Amino acid sequence: MILRFPGKIPHKSSSFGKSQNTLVYSQRDLQRLDIQITEEQIQIEQDSRKTSERAHRIIGTREHSAQELTRKLLARGHVEKLVLHVVGEMKEQGLISDRRFAESFVRNRIAKGYGPIFICGELRERGVSERILEDVVTHPGDFWLELAQASRDKRFGSPDTNAPLGLTGAETEVAVNPDNKKLLAQAYWAKQARFLSRRGFPADLIYRVLERS
Repeated sequence: MILRFPGKIPHKSSSFGKSQNTLVYSQRDLQRLDIQITEEQIQIEQDSRKTSERAHRIIGTREHSAQELTRKLLARGHVEKLVLHVVGEMKEQGLISDRRFAESFVRNRIAKGYGPIFICGELRERGVSERILEDVVTHPGDFWLELAQASRDKRFGSPDTNAPLGLTGAETEVAVNPDNKKLLAQAYWAKQARFLSRRGFPADLIYRVLERS
């Protein structure tokens, strides 16, 4: 059986004398084409399954945002189109949730003594929307103040148990000289301020913590 398709150059063996815009396929050609399409479909299904399996393994360790999961799958060489499809399905099924991820992430970072600026920055990098940020990072000012104080005390020790000016070792020996105390106090204050700033606390909270330390 011979089939003709319009819009193509004619097969050299054609004897139909039709327009030059007709391409003739034999049954063997069509069978070969069908086999190639089937193999392509099988490959896509296999790739999709592998992408889905990898995605489930990744979220099995902890919560992930959609963007974070997408980045990890792409970094492991999965096809972008399949990755977006798999991640979209997982969102619809509730297997991943940016809000749930953000809530878990905030709890983890607060437990480690990080402030709101640091936490919001990391969540934005992971694709969490501003609306979710406002919901999960909003706490009373006193909450962040106490967390900043606890972070400071954990790193530098409680003010009542500190050596003079909160210094130790060689710094303490130098501080015994009254002429050096003011400069050392300023340097120590700046050292604590830099630490709290890197932890993601705003300047006003840092000043309040250091004023009472």
